[in-house]
Amino acid sequence: MSKYLTNLLSKLNNPDAAIVADGIDGADVTGFIDTGSYVLNALLSGSIYGGLPANKISCLAGDPATGKTFYAIGIATQFLKDHKDGVVIYFDTEQAITSDMFAQRGIDSKRIAVVPVATIEEFKNQALKIVNDVLETPEEDRKPIFMVLDSLGMLSTNKEMSDSAEGKDVRDMTKAQLTKATFRVLTLKLGKAKIPLLLTNHTYQVIGCMASNVNIIMGDSSIKNITNIEVGDNVKTLTGTSEVTELFVYDSNEIVEVLLDDGTSFITTPNHKFMTKDGEWKCISDIAEGDEIVSIEKVS
Repeated sequence: MSKYLTNLLSKLNNPDAAIVADGIDGADVTGFIDTGSYVLNALLSGSIYGGLPANKISCLAGDPATGKTFYAIGIATQFLKDHKDGVVIYFDTEQAITSDMFAQRGIDSKRIAVVPVATIEEFKNQALKIVNDVLETPEEDRKPIFMVLDSLGMLSTNKEMSDSAEGKDVRDMTKAQLTKATFRVLTLKLGKAKIPLLLTNHTYQVIGCMASNVNIIMGDSSIKNITNIEVGDNVKTLTGTSEVTELFVYDSNEIVEVLLDDGTSFITTPNHKFMTKDGEWKCISDIAEGDEIVSIEKVS
C-alpha cells in the first residue's frame, strides 16, 4: 500500500508531501527549548524536561508588566546555551530591549541581534528575508536560529503610520487582516526552515463593550441608554427578547467609532462583535468598510 501511495504522491509535484510513517517535515515537533521553568515546560510540552516546540510559533500572552520579556530573554538564553553555533534574531517593537538585559543573563552578545520593527509589514518582510535565506541554504550548512517578536500588539501598520503623519486620528481597520496574512505566510516557511518563533503579546480584560452614549431597544420597544440598563431588564436581540442577567464595566484605551450608511453612529471597543449579513459574528476590527451588518430596525 505504501508503494501505491508513494506513486500517487509522485504525481503531485509537491516535494513537501510525505507519508505520515516517514514523518511530516516542518510539522512534527523536532525538539524542545528549555524555558528555564519546570512548570512552564510542562504546560507547553507535557514534560518538565520539554519546553517550547523547537520548530513552531508560540506566544507568551499576559497583562502588561507581568514578565513576558523576562521569560522571552530567558528562553533565548537557553537556546544559545543548547546550540553553541546558534543565533537569535530579536524583533523589538517597543525599544525596551537594552544590552544590559542580555549581559545580565550571560548571553554571548555576538550571537544575538536586535532588529527594531514598527509595522506588521516591516516585520513580515524582514522575517521572510531571513527565512527564505535559510531555505535557500543547503541543510547541512544551516545554523540554528531562534526568532523572538516582542511584542505583536505594539506593531502598527503602514496605513496607520501614514494617517498619523497626516494628522488623521482614525483606526486602521486592516490591521487584523494584515496580521493574519503575515502568519499565514510565515507559519509554513518557519516550519520548513525549522526556525522557532516566540511572540509576546498583551492581553486585556475587555471582552467587548459599547460606549455610554449608546441607546438600547427594550423588550417593550422603548429606548433606554446603556448606562441605565439594570439586571432583570428585557432587551431586544436579533432572535427575540432576552433578560439582562449581569452587567459589566470595562476600562479600555482603544475605541472605534462606527458610522452606518443610515447616519447611525456609535462607539465600541475593537473586539465587540457584530453579525454580518452572511450570519457570521465578527469583531468590528475585522469588518471592512462596505460590509453589511445585521441590525434591528430603529424604533420611532
